[in-house]
Amino acid sequence: MIGLSTVWTSGTASAGRAIMDPILDLGFTAVEVEYRIPVHVFGELLPYLSGDRVTALSLHNYVPLPDVIPQARASADFFSLASLDRDTREKGIHFTIKTLETAHSLDVPVIVV
Repeated sequence: MIGLSTVWTSGTASAGRAIMDPILDLGFTAVEVEYRIPVHVFGELLPYLSGDRVTALSLHNYVPLPDVIPQARASADFFSLASLDRDTREKGIHFTIKTLETAHSLDVPVIVV
């Protein structure tokens, strides 16, 4: 199965439909959900991802983007799991677990860490 990363549309999109519709218009039925998608926009993606229209092949840690990370500074390493700073590392673990829970709830087999 071939999928397209939502990074293709998510950088300029402020709504779930604006992310998914261009991908679906190209004929893709599978996606990799990237990490810059805020909670409210991710909520709008759920009908696509939990239905029969789109298969989520993977989630890129952290999904959805935690509210404590400004979207302009979003990075998969914002809270590094390898940080020597305990607080940073614990936040990374916390939000990685949230990503794992999201993947589990959507039956997504892979997360990218």
